[in-house]
Amino acid sequence: MSAPSFSADGSRLALIWTDSTTPEEVYVGDAGGAAKPVTELGKAFHGRLQPVETVRWASSDGVEIEGLLTYPAGYEPAKRYPLVIEIHGGPSWQWEDRVFLDWHDWAQMLASHGYAVLAPNPRGSTGYGSAFQKLLQDDVGGGEAQDLISGAQAMVARGVADPERLGIGGWSWGGYLTAWTITQTPIFKAAVMGAGLANMISDHGTDDIPAMNLWLYPGQPYDHLEDYWRSSPIRHITNVTTPTLILHGDEDARVHPTHGMEYHRALKTLGVPVEFVRYPREGHGIRERAHQIDLMRRLVAWYDRWLKG
Repeated sequence: MSAPSFSADGSRLALIWTDSTTPEEVYVGDAGGAAKPVTELGKAFHGRLQPVETVRWASSDGVEIEGLLTYPAGYEPAKRYPLVIEIHGGPSWQWEDRVFLDWHDWAQMLASHGYAVLAPNPRGSTGYGSAFQKLLQDDVGGGEAQDLISGAQAMVARGVADPERLGIGGWSWGGYLTAWTITQTPIFKAAVMGAGLANMISDHGTDDIPAMNLWLYPGQPYDHLEDYWRSSPIRHITNVTTPTLILHGDEDARVHPTHGMEYHRALKTLGVPVEFVRYPREGHGIRERAHQIDLMRRLVAWYDRWLKG
């Protein structure tokens, strides 16, 4: 839900409302009363979106992690399904109870193709207090990866996920955690690295928000090279066996496309199945409709190839 906008006298308000199975609509009403929808932009999706459940599990160190589980179309409790872990960006952000229905938020799209999707809020996410958010500091990648791995294992334990058909993916910091997590475990059989970071040292010298790293790490990388290098996916690249699709905008100033290039060349050299797609004119987000459609088609085809083939 968006923050409401009020009329000049404060008597009326307007807002945008969504939940996990309701696309965004504009609501208008009297302040203090019930607001009613005045648009039907998501009418075509009514009754077609899959149910979502809030789930929780204990990470490897006992920290409780919360996430949103989207069930696959035609879900049958007695069956196990391919599961994709979709990781949010930020890292100071969170998945909320809202519709996941675009090029960046894949859950409903993948669910319509028969996938269960877990959208976790690992340590460092907002919405769970400052102490939870600060668990990320000086432990970049460490506890976060365990939160994701334990989430996949928890969905296997629930009987939803097939342990032999686990996938992972995300955009921005989600792309980083994808690239990092597949260096830490072989349980994922397919990965999608969207605008992700491969080298935390070079990231500090090429991105447009280097100050963010000073919150994550003890200090400047030039005084702490080992801290930045230790949490760089490229440092552990020889551990990777997961087929990986890399997606990146050609004009990305937030995460330079060289990160995708570096990861792609390494995997190709090592003989790991990999594809690298660069979208012309695109920055950190993908804006052109034709590119969004291409991205979604490639993403589904990649997971289908490695988790259903």
